[in-house]
Amino acid sequence: MVVKDHRAGSRQTIPAMQVLANRVKHGFWLISPKNPYRKRIASGDAGLFYVSSKMGKVIAGKCVITSPPQPITHEIKSIIEGYPSNLLTHYIGIDGVIWASPVEASEVIPNMSFVKNKARWSAYLQGTLHPISPEDFEYVVKYQLEKSQTT
Repeated sequence: MVVKDHRAGSRQTIPAMQVLANRVKHGFWLISPKNPYRKRIASGDAGLFYVSSKMGKVIAGKCVITSPPQPITHEIKSIIEGYPSNLLTHYIGIDGVIWASPVEASEVIPNMSFVKNKARWSAYLQGTLHPISPEDFEYVVKYQLEKSQTT
């Protein structure tokens, strides 16, 4: 699950971590109804939060999907702030946690199975949602746990 810095107004930036915190707090993830992976999403699936920001690129946490894709409700619409989120029309329910010690994306993503060009790993994370294998998910979670125990 990919989140980036958002724009609000002509000069205001909403940091990606703030956008992520808001989504986790309210238990939703925005998606496009045109996302090619939306039909593969099911309750009980696990996900990772990839944050791409001017502050850096990190894996910031994990979640479990709690509902299939559905149109945005008025309640969620009132919570959404900034571009590009205000363009999206569907969401999935999530139960997420943001890690106290995020993982530098460059330390783990190049080693994931879906990344063929290791030097250009960030090109594989365009858009808001990408499938990863259970093995890649476990690899990142284990890496984060080990890293957090050593700091």
